[in-house]
Amino acid sequence: MRKFVVKYYIDDAEMFRGEKPHSEIWETEEVEAQSSKEAINLVMDFLINQIIQSSELSPEQDGDRINLIDNGDVVQQYRNFTVDSPIKSARLKAGLSRPEMFRKLRIPVRTIENWEANVNNTPEWAEMLVLEKLENMIEENKKAVDKTTETVV
Repeated sequence: MRKFVVKYYIDDAEMFRGEKPHSEIWETEEVEAQSSKEAINLVMDFLINQIIQSSELSPEQDGDRINLIDNGDVVQQYRNFTVDSPIKSARLKAGLSRPEMFRKLRIPVRTIENWEANVNNTPEWAEMLVLEKLENMIEENKKAVDKTTETVV
């Protein structure tokens, strides 16, 4: 089991009818699952159960969305369920592009793309090793910046 952070938006009726801009605020839930798809399904099931218990609205799953129905009308929508990639987050913190990550760690760019898009499940052992290497690079970058700052001051 791995930890996943599932993100999603909550829009009201005016937003999904295009009468006002969509929400820009991501809601997040952390969940343990075998895959990103399972993590998203667990969060959607959790939200549906939570809505059933705490609201008079009827939740209805519509593919990758949850519609809240009141008197036959959709009044709220949970949408854009996605999973953050810990490898992508660490790569960006390290200041690396995918080709730079390939040059430093010898991981093919297509593999990095697939891992970051959750197309292929990253083997847990590989994810741990890659994250460790990237975190070391982040620390080295911080030390270099600190050293430069000390020299300038």
